[in-house]
Parts: sequence; C-alpha cells; structure tokens
Amino acid sequence: MLATHNHIQPRNLLGSVAMSMGGHVSLKLQQVLHFDSFVLIALAVYSSAAYELPFGHGFTEKIREPESWRDSDVWTILRSFSGRLLTVIG
Repeated sequence: MLATHNHIQPRNLLGSVAMSMGGHVSLKLQQVLHFDSFVLIALAVYSSAAYELPFGHGFTEKIREPESWRDSDVWTILRSFSGRLLTVIG
C-alpha cells in the first residue's frame, strides 16, 4: 500500500476505508501517512510477533493463538488517533 501511495502521490488524502487485514495494514500506515479518518470493516488485529513471520503456516499459527491480538501495536496507534473513526463489526 505504501508503494502504491508513493507511486500515485495522491493529494488531499483524507482517510482509509479498509476491511479485515487491510484495516490492520491501514492502521500501521497511520504511522507514516497520518490519516484524518478511518472506516474499518471487520478489522483484523494481529500480534506484533506475527510481523516477522512469512505469510503462510508460521504466520497463521501465530495469529490463531488464543488472544494473540492483545499483543498488537495497533492498539497504541488507535489510542493516539484523534480523527474520525467508524468501525463496522459483523
């Protein structure tokens, strides 16, 4: 997503609308792009320990550990976010 943003170089980027893993990625991008608003649909939250694992078996095992979502840095990002936030949970 960041490579796409850098290539297109959009102006007046207001926020992000994302689903599931895309929501997690958008929250991580907040550290660089500083969105004013989020619409997060069925947000997935992953343990920070999963970031270093290759996508596949190791990653899947880590994110399926009970309550592994609690150990995620996106909570810190959300706590410091002062814009508009809409979450849709099904």
